[in-house]
Amino acid sequence: MKKLLCLVIFALGCTPSTIDEYRREGESLAIAIASELKKVETKADLEACGPKIKKKLDKLTDLMIASQKIAIDAPKEVTYGSQQLKKEQMRIYSIEGGKETFEAICSEALQKIQLNLR
Repeated sequence: MKKLLCLVIFALGCTPSTIDEYRREGESLAIAIASELKKVETKADLEACGPKIKKKLDKLTDLMIASQKIAIDAPKEVTYGSQQLKKEQMRIYSIEGGKETFEAICSEALQKIQLNLR
């Protein structure tokens, strides 16, 4: 029981509590995803790193959903991380088969966003 309580306290302590903390964590995840995508030169490369990218996208999605509870009136910002992620996404789309593969990797995260951010 003590172990479970310690785990819950630790998990809650690691959860962002302000919009700035959410933004910093989101920025970090966006940069990490963009860094993974920079390594991709072919569809096969994208398929190989797909699970790693998907895991980070899932974390970013969960963060976005959680942040909406406290960020109702916060201004939306375009950040360096989001710009880098968009740049890499566009590059991936130019690779033969890249668009379809990337969209398949992102599909669950996009569905989750659509269900939760209405």
